[in-house]
Amino acid sequence: MACVRDQLVIKLNRGSSKSESFQSICQTLAEYANVDRVCLLEKNGKWFYLAATSNGKSIDRRTRLSRSMQAFVTNAVDVETLTSDTPFCYTVGSGEPIPAPISESFHRFLIESGSRQVAIIRFDPAESIEQDSNASLPHSIVILLERFDARDQAKIDQAKIDQAKIDQAKMDQAKADQAKADRVGVCSEINEIQSLVEASLVNAVNRKVAWTEPFFDRIRRASFRKRIAFAAATLVMLFALLLLVPIEFWVPAEGQLVPSIRRSIFAPADGTVLELPVGNGSSVDQGDTIAIIRSRDLDLKTQQIENEIAAVRANLDSLVRSRGSSSDRLDSSASSTEQVLKARLEGLAQQAEFLNRQQQELTVRSPIRGQIDHWNMEQNLSSRPVARGQFLADVVNEEGGWVLQIELDDRHSGYMTPMMPETPFKVNFALRSQPGKNFDAILDQIDDTVQQNESGKWVVRARADLPMDAFSHQSSVRSGATADVKILAGTRSIGFVWFRGLIEWFRTKV
Repeated sequence: MACVRDQLVIKLNRGSSKSESFQSICQTLAEYANVDRVCLLEKNGKWFYLAATSNGKSIDRRTRLSRSMQAFVTNAVDVETLTSDTPFCYTVGSGEPIPAPISESFHRFLIESGSRQVAIIRFDPAESIEQDSNASLPHSIVILLERFDARDQAKIDQAKIDQAKIDQAKMDQAKADQAKADRVGVCSEINEIQSLVEASLVNAVNRKVAWTEPFFDRIRRASFRKRIAFAAATLVMLFALLLLVPIEFWVPAEGQLVPSIRRSIFAPADGTVLELPVGNGSSVDQGDTIAIIRSRDLDLKTQQIENEIAAVRANLDSLVRSRGSSSDRLDSSASSTEQVLKARLEGLAQQAEFLNRQQQELTVRSPIRGQIDHWNMEQNLSSRPVARGQFLADVVNEEGGWVLQIELDDRHSGYMTPMMPETPFKVNFALRSQPGKNFDAILDQIDDTVQQNESGKWVVRARADLPMDAFSHQSSVRSGATADVKILAGTRSIGFVWFRGLIEWFRTKV
């Protein structure tokens, strides 16, 4: 018995909201009392309104059945035919009189419902409840139970046949007793669990935590014209809200995190990498050798200049030796030739010096202290030919801070007004390698021109310097890390920010 009672309590207290709990109560009572339909009506103002039924979640208070039920229950409570101490029970065909004040509304309800037996139990606000001394109902709740078949009427007819064998007085008494039994049959079943039902009703009402529920209940009960007017007013207010209320407008972009101290090294001339003493990640000091390049063209030019210098010097020496034995006229001619050879020798010496400097430049050295950044450097460069201006490596120094290099899509660049010193653009970004962690920065430079990036997209480049200690404790931050960037471009209306994609599409298509 205790197990059955526990199961009943569980069923009566199901539901996560007030409406779900009311429906669960109706379904549980319909099963417990073996009735066809249970309806729960809740008082709101002067009227009782249908709140839940055992047949389904959908409730339409505009139907004739719902209106006749609400009118009947409200009338019964107003004339005190139905009280918390005196439930109302009636069986069609029992011959029991119906109280005159509710006769008209009750017959109208019977016509609409087709019920053969009706029981109504009222639960009023109580000072205390057995399960919870601090809980009480805020207003009256009525539970209406109905049966549509003739189960109880058959009992009445059988009782009449049995009583026909005795005298008229005993038959009348038996008939009255049978009517009384029919009247209290369903009510007595509910009275057995009245405390449980009342406690479950209190729990259901206490689940009503959303302040909007009574408001929407009032809207649902309103007339069609009022609902249309409310919907129109809501749309106007919503449109005004979207149009007039400003919020922050963030423009999306893509970024890459690089050290602020970074130098790129390129091949000084065409040639072949002869030596590669460092690799990716190697630490270097300023002036350390990174690569030694050999240029055959430069070697050939150097050898050619050296041969020309040797030939000019030999001619000049021969001219000096022969000058003493020649005549004055020949001495004058030799002197002119000597001047030409000396000038030629001086020019060749300058060329040789220039070629020597070029040879020295073929020994590529680090311009700063830092680390080499070139993935597969040895595989890409060792003993391989390089062209003048070809990228060799980057030297980065992460101790000097970080810079966020930003690429802003040309389609979004129009939202960025010219930068003013007093109103810098705020930047918020998140590294893709560290999702969920956001960082702030200030945009300190933005290009005035649109360029095409490596992916073929037209972008506007910008940069934001980060504080020295921005990633002092972020050991996983790597040079070249990509980031999702947002740039604050002032404020726009809520509607524009939320529906910007649709607005831009409409502008391009129309």
